[in-house]
Amino acid sequence: MSEEEEEVQPVEKVKKSKAVYTDGLDAADDDRSFHLVGPGGKALQYSAESILKNLRSIVESRGKKNTDRAEQIRVMEKLLGVATTPYQTIRVLLTLISTRFDLTTSSSTNYMSQEQWKSAEHEYGKLLEMLEANRNMVVVENAEEWEDDEKPPQPAAGELLKIPGSLVSIAERLDDELTRSLQHVDPHTAEYIERLSDEQALYNNILRGLLYVEDLQKNEKIETPQDAANRLVMRRLEHVYFKRRLGKQFLLCLTQKSPLVAAQRT
Repeated sequence: MSEEEEEVQPVEKVKKSKAVYTDGLDAADDDRSFHLVGPGGKALQYSAESILKNLRSIVESRGKKNTDRAEQIRVMEKLLGVATTPYQTIRVLLTLISTRFDLTTSSSTNYMSQEQWKSAEHEYGKLLEMLEANRNMVVVENAEEWEDDEKPPQPAAGELLKIPGSLVSIAERLDDELTRSLQHVDPHTAEYIERLSDEQALYNNILRGLLYVEDLQKNEKIETPQDAANRLVMRRLEHVYFKRRLGKQFLLCLTQKSPLVAAQRT
């Protein structure tokens, strides 16, 4: 009697789907959005309507452990691309710049990288540009937070929309981070000269921020303390009046390191 041999069928392994970004801008689709495809193929949609919800989630996670700030920055860069109104753009820029500053707290170095600094400085300039073009919106420190994430604020005609934030603090932080970076770079290298070139763009934005604050002071509906303008004036003066002494020290250091000068002294 022959024994029947049972055929063993191989079991196919099911591969888990990885989270990937897919661009939601198709030629036949006019909706500005992007999707995050997670495990199981479930798509998480980021669109203009969900910007305020996502920003609140990011703000609430600040300071918590195991928070991936780099991932939050990538998400906000996508949100900035799908923003359709000046209000949404301003809100994203304020949160995005603050999150870039938070990267230094988890970094091995105690200053911002040049890449992150340049991005924050560029976004600060874009923020000023949006505020200059939309005079019905102002960023002030004493403004109340908008709580309704489902419905954006709709100010009446002639009414000012106040958005909480501090343009002065951003300018001061950018200035401090640039100075801190220069302190950790050898002044005899090309990297130091390259970083010094970033000062011009920063100075221009400090001046733009000062003009914006001075313009707010002329508006009786807005309480703008004189201290805000004073802080920016001090930053501007530091970039203007202290360069002559710094330049002399730099040239003296170069001459002392010069092989020609050393040969003449021997």
